[in-house]
Amino acid sequence: LKAYESLMKQCPEQLPQLVIVCEGPLERLASSKASELGTQNVVLAGTVDYENMPAYYHSCDVFILLSYSDCNPLVILEALSVGVPIVCTSRAGNAVDFVHEGCNGYIVEPDAEVQIARRLREVLSWSPEKRSSVAQVSKDLIKKTSYESVSDTFISAIKSTL
Repeated sequence: LKAYESLMKQCPEQLPQLVIVCEGPLERLASSKASELGTQNVVLAGTVDYENMPAYYHSCDVFILLSYSDCNPLVILEALSVGVPIVCTSRAGNAVDFVHEGCNGYIVEPDAEVQIARRLREVLSWSPEKRSSVAQVSKDLIKKTSYESVSDTFISAIKSTL
């Protein structure tokens, strides 16, 4: 929301709606901050049933995940599967494997509002051709992902540690 506030100041006429899907204490915090911003451009969706999530991904101009700690968030794979550009935190454990800088998104520090806003502004300015290539890169990456390949990599890491 702080990055969105920064974007609002820089280019309010071009800013798409920010939809936040979250629950619990984060939902209350987001609601409070959204009220402070005083904009109709922020929508708090609350908890969304899993079967309704694809519609949210497909409607995104960019998927944003700014967790401070998340070892292997499934939402990254879900966003990749629909080809939406991703701006996510460096603390998402699988980000380095799936988010290729400038190719299908960006990895940022979760508390670097200026960097986040810059990357979001960049992604939002991508041409339809660039977005098409982003979607293809992401879908190709997701095709290479399987439980078998992930478990093989995990076992290999354990063996090399031992």
